[in-house]
Amino acid sequence: MDLLRAQPILIRSVGAFVLIFVPGFLMGMPFPVGMARAGHQLAVGNTWMWGVNGVASVVGSALAMVLAMTWGMNAAFWAGAACYVLAGCFYRASSAVDTV
Repeated sequence: MDLLRAQPILIRSVGAFVLIFVPGFLMGMPFPVGMARAGHQLAVGNTWMWGVNGVASVVGSALAMVLAMTWGMNAAFWAGAACYVLAGCFYRASSAVDTV
């Protein structure tokens, strides 16, 4: 970030786009992948997945804000990272069940 601070606005904008786009793209991929899997495995999968996503989005954003204000941004970051690791574990476990 210090390298971008002294650059012209165009370079700072491109740098900000890259810094936001790459993690945002990678964090956004599990939902469509999970939706496709749920649609194939469950009769009501898509309906439930949209509902769970909506609830998790509202509750998660509020909890992240409270966590950051109470214990700091590092705690909020690591809690989010732990949620992604946990979701990945559940995904892997469901993949193992599919292959059995």
